[in-house]
Amino acid sequence: TAVWARFFTPEGELVPLPAEWERQRAEQERERAEAAETALNAAQEREKRLSDRLRALGIDPDQL
Repeated sequence: TAVWARFFTPEGELVPLPAEWERQRAEQERERAEAAETALNAAQEREKRLSDRLRALGIDPDQL
């Protein structure tokens, strides 16, 4: 077991090691991708509801 010196910011926050930083970055990217997918799914569901509503009114949304 090796002992490593760790660095802290002037505010007292631990400066991550390169591997820790990369894991954090990858996790943030995964979270952004999930949020984008969720937003896309919500938009697609809304589009379907609106299209269904237009069709119920006798309007073909594909012809607009």
